[in-house]
Amino acid sequence: MKLFPKTYFKDTKFPIGKLHEDVGTTYKLIMQATKISFIPDELYIYHHHNSSIISTKNFDPRKLDIITLTDQMCRDIDQKYPELKNVTNERRIRARFS
Repeated sequence: MKLFPKTYFKDTKFPIGKLHEDVGTTYKLIMQATKISFIPDELYIYHHHNSSIISTKNFDPRKLDIITLTDQMCRDIDQKYPELKNVTNERRIRARFS
């Protein structure tokens, strides 16, 4: 889905022990970018397996990590881009319904 230069990961790390770790990381990588390209082609197939967190039918409290990570992401974005407050508020709501 996304490719980033290795240098972007010098100061940005995936949160250890968290589910939805991409929520806590991807926006930080994007905020480092000076240029973003988009390719509309479907170049891979995403396979959900039965033990995936998405497929798990039982409640796992770690699924709530999405709220904590989303809230941090939204605070960081609001601080740098206050004009996006409506968008970040919508993202916070979606995280809670997820």
